[in-house]
Amino acid sequence: MKFRAVFISFIVLSMMTNFDYASAQEAEYYPNGDPDKWQVSLTPYLWLPWISGEMESSFIEREFNVSDSDILKNLKMAFMVNAEVSKGKFFASPGWVYTKLGTEEVIKEFQTGDKVTASPELKMNIVTFIVGMHNYMDKKFILDPYLGFRYNNFKTTIDVSGIAETTSVEEKATFWDPVLGLRALYFPHPRVPIMMRFDVGGFGAGSDFSWTAVINGGFTVSPTVDLTVGFTAYGTNFSGETKTGNIAGLNMTMYGINMGAKIFLNKRYKDPSLFKKKK
Repeated sequence: MKFRAVFISFIVLSMMTNFDYASAQEAEYYPNGDPDKWQVSLTPYLWLPWISGEMESSFIEREFNVSDSDILKNLKMAFMVNAEVSKGKFFASPGWVYTKLGTEEVIKEFQTGDKVTASPELKMNIVTFIVGMHNYMDKKFILDPYLGFRYNNFKTTIDVSGIAETTSVEEKATFWDPVLGLRALYFPHPRVPIMMRFDVGGFGAGSDFSWTAVINGGFTVSPTVDLTVGFTAYGTNFSGETKTGNIAGLNMTMYGINMGAKIFLNKRYKDPSLFKKKK
């Protein structure tokens, strides 16, 4: 009887230990997502960049006498969207940056008071796709080398209106850049993500040279959402022909504050000690 009681006690203790271990596993929290499972995230950003540089459009200057540099002075809209899919050491990340710039100038004025105005506008779509490898240096630090490509589409439109009917013309320039980069993820606290990223591209294949630099910090508000704020910069130096045969070029740097929300489509395992509400 004594042996039976000891045996039963051992079985119960083993079951309780296994239950506690399983509960601890379920409670474990991965700031960047469980590396043993597929992770998917989406991060929309509002971007408030300053812009410096030079734009070249032989067609606009020749036909409408509008300085290309004036277009870069007025930002109308800018935003970014990043996504990421990862498992284990592998990750892939597409990204999209959209900016819209423009101005309005009087190109002719008549004695009657009538005016002819030109409204040039530059729209930029920059799409990046990268793949890389996570290197888990320790529980707080991940280093990610990556490579990929960056697609650049610049469209210049000018609307001329005045005493005659409105005229609208446009020209486009597109190019592809190879990209090499490095990203670092650091978590000084499980609810405080810090991300730094830098890459270079072009090398004469598309643009002469292009680059991006990002540094973001944030706070985890739930197992599926991080709020972030940081600084993003993008630069390119491109010169070539448009589809209409005109010379177009862009030597420009955009830099400014970004604000975003990183949304994980699957939970990163809720840890009660991290998300426990204070009474």
